[in-house]
Amino acid sequence: MSKETVESVLDNLFKEHYGKNKFLFQKYQELYDLPTVVSYCEVSSKLFDYCLRKKYFVLLLIYDETGKIFLNRVMSDILEWGLPGCSVKNDETINDSLNRLAKSIYPGLLLDNVETITLIQNIYQFNKQECIHFGLGFIARARLKNNEKIDYKKLVGDFVQINDNEFSYINRKASKKMVEEFEKRYKEIIKKTNECFGEDEIVTNENCLKRYKIHNRYMKKYILTNKRKKKKEFKSIIKEKIYGAKSIIDISCGDDSFIFDLSRELECNLVVGNDISWSQVETLNKKYNEVIFTNHNGVFLPFKKNYFDVSYCSNTLHHMQNKETLINLLYSAFEVSKKLIIVEIENPKVTGGFPYLLNKYWYIGFLKDVGGAYLTQEQFKILINEVFYNKADIKISNFKNIMGNYMIAEIIKKEGVNNGKKN
Repeated sequence: MSKETVESVLDNLFKEHYGKNKFLFQKYQELYDLPTVVSYCEVSSKLFDYCLRKKYFVLLLIYDETGKIFLNRVMSDILEWGLPGCSVKNDETINDSLNRLAKSIYPGLLLDNVETITLIQNIYQFNKQECIHFGLGFIARARLKNNEKIDYKKLVGDFVQINDNEFSYINRKASKKMVEEFEKRYKEIIKKTNECFGEDEIVTNENCLKRYKIHNRYMKKYILTNKRKKKKEFKSIIKEKIYGAKSIIDISCGDDSFIFDLSRELECNLVVGNDISWSQVETLNKKYNEVIFTNHNGVFLPFKKNYFDVSYCSNTLHHMQNKETLINLLYSAFEVSKKLIIVEIENPKVTGGFPYLLNKYWYIGFLKDVGGAYLTQEQFKILINEVFYNKADIKISNFKNIMGNYMIAEIIKKEGVNNGKKN
């Protein structure tokens, strides 16, 4: 998908997303090693024609902060539970479909920590013909703006704490599998995130979208220019460190296109942009058709181990809420790749001068940046060397520009190391 395909050309021509969605359905299995649920069903002629038109669909398991999941009531011969789902329209991204589905459940419902956990194949048969309806099962945390609460009386369904009895009333094979996978994942998510979902970060990003537009349109154009930031020199440094990589993930890309532009130059085969806040990557998702955008908390990335040639993590450490999530972020980024590159700005209070004023009055004062766990250069070296001791070869360097002093760690996994531990 790094090069234009017939589907991507047609997507651009007719303002559709069919090619991108087809690409995602193919790649998600490779990224996550998903279990596949297969079902067979005899259908009528008209139903078969309908299934031929609707190739892709999504199922959505929404959970709240207590681990309860939303289930629709399904009324047939008996009253059962089911997960909400819908077809993916050609003019929708998969995320658009999930958002539409969420809004149909409850007006104003927002999703985060969106993660695909199953592939689904419904094989429909008519008159010795077969067609496959391809589905993806997603889990996502439910939330409303400004920490509002859901009025449960307005739901056609309910948030349910799953036990054996409630599970027995779930009506579909795929839904049952998704609930089983969710229960395993939720325990891991709670453990690795220390029950901290990064709500402050997400809410701030949503509420300050207009301010970020001002930042991009004026601050970057007149004050923090590419020349003053020495972008060309910085790009050359990072380009050298990731040269030859065929797969790369930006762990917390936000709305920054730096890695995606660079990966185009290097003709990477697979590029993933991940961020805890989906609102930050919506624009990029429409601009970079070849990039897979995901919405995972960086402290617990669900990708295959050692899958990426390079993980890139820029200005993320100081956004961690506590020491557990900071350490888990480092381990998580290290586990999914063969090389990890960390770029982190030194504590502006230590740097002083313009970087200190910029951080205090612009990033914190105007953009409402919630990150405050800044490291000094010495603390950065101690942290990196201690966490990756005997697991990786480490090179630490510096880069200075108008923003301050950037500390760069190149962490190359040693042979025989898997999941952060030596075999």
